[in-house]
Amino acid sequence: MADKGYEGTGTGVHTPVKGRSLDIENQSYNALLTATRAIGERANAELKQRWRCLRRIRWCPTRIGAIVGAAIVLPTLQRGNY
Repeated sequence: MADKGYEGTGTGVHTPVKGRSLDIENQSYNALLTATRAIGERANAELKQRWRCLRRIRWCPTRIGAIVGAAIVLPTLQRGNY
């Protein structure tokens, strides 16, 4: 793979491969990364639309995990899909 990523990102952070005219392996990598990110972005947008209190929250991911988990479970229980 070509030199990928952005300067200063930590270990385990996946970033797209930069450049034009990438080989098929790098194009596939970027496409998969974009598709994965899109799922997370949609989930985040849905949570923020449904739960107004999450729009301005600035806690670390460890602290917010329980609140977000409850926000995901509650609509499922309301719909009866359990």
